[in-house]
Amino acid sequence: MDCITFDKKIKKYLNNELDDTELNEFMYHFKNCQTCAEELEINYIAQEGVKILDTENASYDLSGAFEDNTRMNSRKLSFRKNMIRAAFVADTLLIWAVMGAAFVFIRILVTGH
Repeated sequence: MDCITFDKKIKKYLNNELDDTELNEFMYHFKNCQTCAEELEINYIAQEGVKILDTENASYDLSGAFEDNTRMNSRKLSFRKNMIRAAFVADTLLIWAVMGAAFVFIRILVTGH
């Protein structure tokens, strides 16, 4: 992902509208481009700042909330990747089990044992 694409996806990121592939590319670019990371933080703080203007919590830590949000999204993405890996392993084991059962079944048919 380049910086222009990243900038265009900031609003979708802030509204949790990126799919897993987009989020993965977005987070990778975020972690590797200081300029875009700063731009995302500014946008996050501006959006969240507007939300809390009417609240009485004047000591709200927007920078900390931004860090929490990016950590949460990284964990969410990592969890999803791990679930995909686990599903792949389960599918592979199932295929091997079916192949093994078919082999045993064919052997019983052919040999009668």
